[in-house]
Amino acid sequence: MILNSKNKFNALIIFLGLTWIFDGICQLQVKLLSFRFITQVINPMYSYRDGIFLILEKYVTNIFLSNTLLVGGVISLLQILIGLLIIKKSFRQLGLYSSVFWGLFIWVFGENFGGVFTYQYNPLMGSPGAALVYVLVALTLIISYRYKKQIVEILFYFWSIFWLSVLGFLLTSPLGAYNNLMIMAPKLNQLPSWLAFFDRWYLTALIILGPSLVNVLILFLLVVALFIYGQKALRLLAVYSGCFLMLIFWLVYQNAGFYYSGLMTDLNSGPLIILVGLMILLMPYYNLKTYLKRLENFLT
Repeated sequence: MILNSKNKFNALIIFLGLTWIFDGICQLQVKLLSFRFITQVINPMYSYRDGIFLILEKYVTNIFLSNTLLVGGVISLLQILIGLLIIKKSFRQLGLYSSVFWGLFIWVFGENFGGVFTYQYNPLMGSPGAALVYVLVALTLIISYRYKKQIVEILFYFWSIFWLSVLGFLLTSPLGAYNNLMIMAPKLNQLPSWLAFFDRWYLTALIILGPSLVNVLILFLLVVALFIYGQKALRLLAVYSGCFLMLIFWLVYQNAGFYYSGLMTDLNSGPLIILVGLMILLMPYYNLKTYLKRLENFLT
């Protein structure tokens, strides 16, 4: 097994199962069982309407238009079933395989590839998609079950790529990183009081510290992306820093999954990125040279 602590390992698996169950329950919201699911959830995902994206949008729309109540109910039951299978140890591998296949389906048809192939890519607001993280976590667990002694670095590489993409997103913004962070923040009068209170403090800190805060953030992003390949102290710094940043981004830019809107389909990517970090903490320690060598062997 790739993880050092069996109890912690099981706890993370149970958390993965619970998130699937939570997603399934979310799908039973009244708005998601109506035409609003098409107009307010699916269609915005396909604002880039060209080529294959236009075909996908029409395909998904036609499925839901056939019977929104029935399709929504089936999706809900399927996701709850996947969660229960993952939690139940005797059916766990079936649940993990189901998580991979259903997660890929959702990532392609429901999340439009998480915006990875369009101008919509925004890692602060949910890209590359919660479904893709489900797939990668499940794949890691499947491989760890199948090859007991094999170290799985899938999540390491994903963690680094994700945080470097956050860095690239901020640095390549035409408006500049600081202005981009300010503009993307939600309107406080549209948020629940507790969330508006948190966001107000965040925006106040941005205004007081100014662009200098962005320089600190850039340094943090590099630490988070690269230090996971170090020994214990460096990895702890990288993961805890990343989880802290992700929690802030989830509350501010992902609005805690928009739970208050009645259109929440999942927790968004924030909690799952944190799950990836916690799983990395449980994996064996190797230096960067070792990881690069293992990656080279894998590719060749």
